[in-house]
Amino acid sequence: GLDRPLFKLSQYGEFVGEQLRVRLRSSFEGRRKFLGLLAGVEGDEVVVAVDEHEYLLPFDLIDKANIVSRS
Repeated sequence: GLDRPLFKLSQYGEFVGEQLRVRLRSSFEGRRKFLGLLAGVEGDEVVVAVDEHEYLLPFDLIDKANIVSRS
């Protein structure tokens, strides 16, 4: 399937529970790329669950984000 790019913070709420691929402008907790479950939005942060860890990624840091559609 196709990847769905996300541009605005308001779009993230529509895809909670989906797989999200994120690339950041600069590194956050030692990494710039995340692939995990879009767990929600808290304020201006995007919550991504990778394995057992939840990352709260500041929206300002996100360079590119795509919902990875299940094939």
